[in-house]
Amino acid sequence: MMATFTKRENDWWQARVRRKGNETVSKTFPTKEAAEKWARSIEFRIDRGDYTNRSEAEKTTLADAIDRYLEEVTPNKKSAIQEKNRLLTWKNSKLAKVSLLALTPGNFAKFRDERKKAGVSAATIRLDLAPISHLFNLANKEWGIPVDNPIRKITLPREDNSRDRRLLDGEEVRIVAALKQCKNPWILPAFILACETAMRQGESLDLLWQNVSLKNKTAHLIDTKNGTSRTIPLSPRALETLSELPHSIEGKVLRLTKSALVQSWGHAIKRARVDYEKEMIIAGKTKMEIAVDAMLLDLHWHDLRHEGTSRLAARFMMHELMKVTGHKDSKMVFRYYHPRAEDLAKKLE
Repeated sequence: MMATFTKRENDWWQARVRRKGNETVSKTFPTKEAAEKWARSIEFRIDRGDYTNRSEAEKTTLADAIDRYLEEVTPNKKSAIQEKNRLLTWKNSKLAKVSLLALTPGNFAKFRDERKKAGVSAATIRLDLAPISHLFNLANKEWGIPVDNPIRKITLPREDNSRDRRLLDGEEVRIVAALKQCKNPWILPAFILACETAMRQGESLDLLWQNVSLKNKTAHLIDTKNGTSRTIPLSPRALETLSELPHSIEGKVLRLTKSALVQSWGHAIKRARVDYEKEMIIAGKTKMEIAVDAMLLDLHWHDLRHEGTSRLAARFMMHELMKVTGHKDSKMVFRYYHPRAEDLAKKLE
C-alpha cells in the first residue's frame, strides 16, 4: 500500500506508511513536501529490507528507561543502593528528558570531560556510565527498543588502580596500638584478619561462624565480589584471633558495620599519626623531615588486601594464591602482588 498524507488542524501534514508484514509508521511535518520525502525514504528502506522502526526509541526518554531499569534490574544487584543513587542523579540531569534515539556519543563524552575537569576519578566516572551503558544494551536486546549504545563509542577514562602501598616497618605495631584504644572492640580483629587472609572488606564483614572451621583451619566465603564462593586457609595468627572472639546471636564473626569500620579506622590512623609526629618532634626532627615521612599517611583499608596478598604470595604459588584471593585472572593478582625488593633480594642469596 502506498503512503497516505493527512493535513492536521494545525496545518501540519501527517505521513503514514503501511506495508504488508511491517508495522504502520507515521510522522508529522510542517509541509507536505517534507512528509512525502520522508515517506519515500521509509518505503525505499522497507523495500530494501534494512528498515527498523525506531518510534519506540524516539518516544522513550532516558528518564523513562531509568525508571524501568530501577524497577526491573537494579534491585537484583549487590550494589543496588549505590546504583540507585547514581541513576537518580542521571534522572535529574539535563539528558533525562532526551529520547534514547536522540542521545549521542557526544552527550556522554561531554559528561565524561566535565567530570574529569571537576576532579572526579576515572573509576568513579566509569561507574557512573556503567548502568547507563547496560541500560542501552538491555533496551536493544530485551526491551524491544532498537537503539545503539552511544557509550560504547566513546573512550572511557583509564583507571589507575596500581597502588602498591604496603605497611612500612614499624607501622603495624603503631596501628595495633591505636586500634586497641578504639571504643569499638571489633576493629582490631578485623584488621588482623584482613592482613592475614587478604579478605575483602565486605567478605570479612559478612563472614559467619557457621562457615568457619577452627579445626580444619579454614573459612568458607559465600558472598564474594565475583559471585563465586571459595574456601580460604587460616594462618596461626588468624586462628588465634578468631578463637578469642565471642560468638554473636546473629552468627556474624565480626559485629561491625561498614560505616563503623571506616570511621574507627580513620580515627585510629589519624591518632597514630599524631602520636608519631610528637615522637619525631621529641627526637629533634624538622617539620620538613616529618612532612616527607610516609609513616601512617595515605593508608586505606583496601591497602590491607594488598598487604595480605603480598604476605600470602611469599608462601603460595600463583595458582594457589588465586584460589585464596578469589581472582579469576592472573593479571588481577599482579595488581595486589607487591613483594618488597629487599625480600626478592634475599631469595638470590
